[in-house]
Amino acid sequence: MHNLMLARHRFFPLFSACALILLLASAATCCSFPFLIYNTTDSLPHGLYAVVPRQDVRHGDLVVFRVPDRVAPLVHERQWLRDDGFLMKRVAALAGDSVSVAGGRFIVAGRDFGPVLDRDSEGRPMPDVAFCGILEEGVVVALPGPVASFDSRYFGALPADSILGVALPLWTDIRL
Repeated sequence: MHNLMLARHRFFPLFSACALILLLASAATCCSFPFLIYNTTDSLPHGLYAVVPRQDVRHGDLVVFRVPDRVAPLVHERQWLRDDGFLMKRVAALAGDSVSVAGGRFIVAGRDFGPVLDRDSEGRPMPDVAFCGILEEGVVVALPGPVASFDSRYFGALPADSILGVALPLWTDIRL
């Protein structure tokens, strides 16, 4: 009897974790709002992110949004995401900030976010967005650095109300 009690005690954390994962997975599939997202793209660390509904975003927030309608056919055609997938990027600019894609560089408020590529990694043409000046409305999302991020440099500013929430990393692969 004592061994049976010990075995129950030993496996309780495992069973509890499995039950919690099943509960979270069920909630995530039943709700239209993405409370949990598993990122598989290479522009951010792979892993599990919680999404907190919020509209009042700030510079640097990691935000979640649906693929903009303007580029949804391209994303579908190139199979970059599932049709019901979400994008996660950092808020780079808000209304009043300067933004430019001139000269093949993506410059936001004086900060260089890297190149604006003409072609993707397979040589296919990328969307062309021409904007240079002060952002009057919306949110510009981008990831800085050499990473080939599909962000506002290719689809422009997002309407502020298209932001679903802020993503918080729960578990990520830090090897990236």
